[in-house]
Amino acid sequence: MTMTTLAKRDKAIQTMMTELENKRLLLKGKYKSLHNAASDNSLLKDVLEDYLTYYNTIKQEKMGQYAALNKTLEHIESITNSDEININNINNIKNDHKEISDEMKRINKEIELLEKNNM
Repeated sequence: MTMTTLAKRDKAIQTMMTELENKRLLLKGKYKSLHNAASDNSLLKDVLEDYLTYYNTIKQEKMGQYAALNKTLEHIESITNSDEININNINNIKNDHKEISDEMKRINKEIELLEKNNM
């Protein structure tokens, strides 16, 4: 990949991340409006319950992903301590370890946002 291609890709990723954050904030606002309106309308209470069920499902999935990545990370760490690997494998393992750690941080932030937003 050329630097121009990487720069374009990075710009597209940043644009998507910004758009995703804007959508999350929009949904948070709509959730709060729905929560307030549900106290006056019994039909909206069912919709609110569906939203809560949906977000709790997402949260559980994220927690499951985090746990699976954590287990993978522990396995990688045990392999790293093995005497039967060479320096190239160690470097690959370290790269995998970093990627998994970064993904775990991202998922953990998503879980925290779900908890913070009471969703």
